[in-house]
Amino acid sequence: MRQSGVILHISSLPSPYGIGTVGKEARQFVDFLVEAGMCYWQILPLGEINESNSPYQSPSVFAGNPLFIDLEQLCEEGLLNKSELEQTFWGHDPRRVDFPAVKEGRDRLLRLAWQRCGSKLDEKLEAFSRENEYWLPDYMRFMTMQELGSALSPVLRQGLRQRQQEALAEFDEEYKPFQRYYLFLQYLFFNQWQQLREYANQKGISFIGDIPIYVAASSADVWAHSELFQMDENGNMSGQAGCPPDAFAADGQMWGNPLYDWDEMAKQDYYWWAQRLKQCHRLCDKVRLDHFRGFEAYFNIPSSAQKATEGHWVKGPGVAFFDAMKRQVENLDLIVEDLGTLSEEVHTLRQQIGCPGMAVLQFAFDGNRSNIYLPHNMTRDRIMYAGTHDNDTLSGWYWSLPDWQRAYCGFYTRPGAERPWWDLLGTAWSTVCDLAMAQMQDFLGLDSSCRMNIPGSSKNNWAWRMLPWEMNSRLARDILELNRLYGRAE
Repeated sequence: MRQSGVILHISSLPSPYGIGTVGKEARQFVDFLVEAGMCYWQILPLGEINESNSPYQSPSVFAGNPLFIDLEQLCEEGLLNKSELEQTFWGHDPRRVDFPAVKEGRDRLLRLAWQRCGSKLDEKLEAFSRENEYWLPDYMRFMTMQELGSALSPVLRQGLRQRQQEALAEFDEEYKPFQRYYLFLQYLFFNQWQQLREYANQKGISFIGDIPIYVAASSADVWAHSELFQMDENGNMSGQAGCPPDAFAADGQMWGNPLYDWDEMAKQDYYWWAQRLKQCHRLCDKVRLDHFRGFEAYFNIPSSAQKATEGHWVKGPGVAFFDAMKRQVENLDLIVEDLGTLSEEVHTLRQQIGCPGMAVLQFAFDGNRSNIYLPHNMTRDRIMYAGTHDNDTLSGWYWSLPDWQRAYCGFYTRPGAERPWWDLLGTAWSTVCDLAMAQMQDFLGLDSSCRMNIPGSSKNNWAWRMLPWEMNSRLARDILELNRLYGRAE
């Protein structure tokens, strides 16, 4: 069955309060997708973000991002007043998230809602806690530790760092009210998310989630399960994740994430990973597994390295990992991100596990007729992406090409002068791939200033937002016509 979908992170939805949420605008976007004849809404990881605002660097791979909580729903439930939302500064530019303002404003309002909540949600909070006992207690502890910082005694901090049982018990007893605030946030996020997902699924829209292969060094996951990572006796990374030079970064990339101890993971039958994938499937219908090649072989950069080029390849867990996931995770449905320069072993692994891979139209036009991303080389076991969150917008990419490459692209796709990005979308939609995807920016024809992320750069990323009037019926009709033309809608 031929289908289509759009990439748009929750943060990029319009809203009056600084950042997209799972509230009414998300439901309006679901309705827009239905009107446009689409079936899938792909998002970025839903976890909390760090100081770089990246959804790929989270203090917990299990927790949801409280910034996405719908504050208007809290007003309806009597925990906030609309005037409190309207009097809060959310930033000046509706096109971009002002993360410092949004974080400060939401933290103040969510703490106010928690104070007003009292004991009203105690029973539901306890039930939620029991349902998430694998990860939630350590997440609550970790976030409280981060909040209190140096306010904790040095002795207690040291005991917590080493996860001494006496220290954990003392911390739980003395700082339970602090921890319960983070329980409250997670309950709100998951409750509201499930309401959105049920609404979308009832309308025929499925979510594609995104799961980063690695976790942040400063995270509840590493703190609670340090034995699963390549760490020394002092808790320092013995190596870090990254990648060698590629099309995105001429010098390679040093990501700063700890590497897994795959031998220890195997001894535990990859149980931590199974719980992680179960959580992601609890939130989404399909899951894009980021950096798939790292499961065949991963790039190990020494902790003392100054450049990524000092790293080397090490064999990963391979098919044994995926066999374990199939045993443990019900209804496992993965899309693997197999982009870049890959070995034959990576292609073989994908074929062995039977998961669809990815193809990106923007990678197709290097002048090589054998390029695997050219539309005439496509196969049905791949998903065709016009571009991903790591790419330029389709319009920005096209107009920034060297003359020879734009001419070659034009000769191949025959784009019109008026809306070349739309004709490029048609080229992606015309392939034999069962599923075609594009960023919302590409449907809107937006330029490079609206791209979501520039790999290798830590500035000005993840902030783009759609304006309220941009998801309109005219655009929905245009997309529906595109879907009908290429057999992706009835």
